[in-house]
Amino acid sequence: FQKALPEIELPKIEMPEIKLEELFLPKREGYKEWVSPDGKLKLTYSANWLSLDKTFLEYFGQAEIFRPKAEILFFAYQFKIEEQAMAFLTIGEISPEKSLEEIVEEIKQMVKDRGGEIEIVSLETDKGIAWLETISKFPDQPNFYSKEKIIFGAEKTYFIIFTTPQQDWPKFKEEAEEIFNSAQLIL
Repeated sequence: FQKALPEIELPKIEMPEIKLEELFLPKREGYKEWVSPDGKLKLTYSANWLSLDKTFLEYFGQAEIFRPKAEILFFAYQFKIEEQAMAFLTIGEISPEKSLEEIVEEIKQMVKDRGGEIEIVSLETDKGIAWLETISKFPDQPNFYSKEKIIFGAEKTYFIIFTTPQQDWPKFKEEAEEIFNSAQLIL
């Protein structure tokens, strides 16, 4: 157009710089609070997490993706585009009759049934709370690191699982600890 009409000077238009991550996954400030449907467990998490609706939660529970006979109460994900890192946050509940040993055996069996292997990195207990760290390995997939807080209550056992590809764990470790530390039973 400028060549056809050289005597007309077009105004210069500067396009604002738009980052793809701001368009699709805008960075949010602050925190959100989550409270279980029964009002017994609450925690806070960064507003950068995107949660899935109830339909997905029901599917996850029926498909027994995270635990056999578990009810998934909350599932969210976060993707850090600049760092190419992702993480998942899952909160659920299971029967209080299950012991820690039974829970760990069910996890091992579930991974084995799906063709994978699991390495127990750490397992600690303290005053009705267990901390479980694992690395899940499946053929043709990246290894996934999970840290889990299991809270044994009188009526329900709650679990909070923070999962990320193993190489991404250092990018999320601090945030995971903040989430775990914020989790509390409301009596």
